[in-house]
Amino acid sequence: MGSYFVFRCLINCGPKVVPTVKLSIQLICRGSQCSNITSYHWMLYQRDKSNPTAWKQSNDLQLITSTPLNSSRIVIKENSLNQGMNYRLTVLVSNTDGFAGISAYDFLTSLPPVGGTCTIEPSSGIALRTYFTLSCSRWTSSNTPLSYQFQVQLYNGLTSVVYHGFNTSVESLLPSGDLSQNFTVKLNVTVTDSNGATATYANLSVQVGLSQRLNKMVFKGRNLV
Repeated sequence: MGSYFVFRCLINCGPKVVPTVKLSIQLICRGSQCSNITSYHWMLYQRDKSNPTAWKQSNDLQLITSTPLNSSRIVIKENSLNQGMNYRLTVLVSNTDGFAGISAYDFLTSLPPVGGTCTIEPSSGIALRTYFTLSCSRWTSSNTPLSYQFQVQLYNGLTSVVYHGFNTSVESLLPSGDLSQNFTVKLNVTVTDSNGATATYANLSVQVGLSQRLNKMVFKGRNLV
């Protein structure tokens, strides 16, 4: 009785591979000859957009993997694959008698949501008193529903999630901004499709003061609300 091979996806196993997430694939041998395998050799090809019947081999596969290319499992690092492309992983398998065979695993990478904008209103207000409206519109993707995550940029590179869900418009209180930055609060929005592909809308900004009285003093008579 001979042997045969099957691929098992371990990580990033949706209908389309998300480029921002690592991909893990394992080749499994089944049959009486599996114990005679001596080596594996992985190769990666990308389909040529101008010629769909042609495939171009990647020469830097080892640089984008965290596993040896002679292992039965391959892990391709996150942010190593192009978006919206067809790929083919092939594995050359050798045994004690010489060349045993080749197996191929085809997959398509996803495209992130595109075409939308996000806004915040009003443009200024009072910390923990003014309700700001956070909105996103016109984002499109072939993989719905879309989710939205609004994050406030804090000090030292930290962030705080204001909202995460499927609503395109929400109201939220915000913390005060930094006095040295004219009380500016910056927010980022991450839009995610049902496959996990993400797009970032960065650097929304709004002025959020500590109190109306203090704001009048700092901004020399300008009211925040």
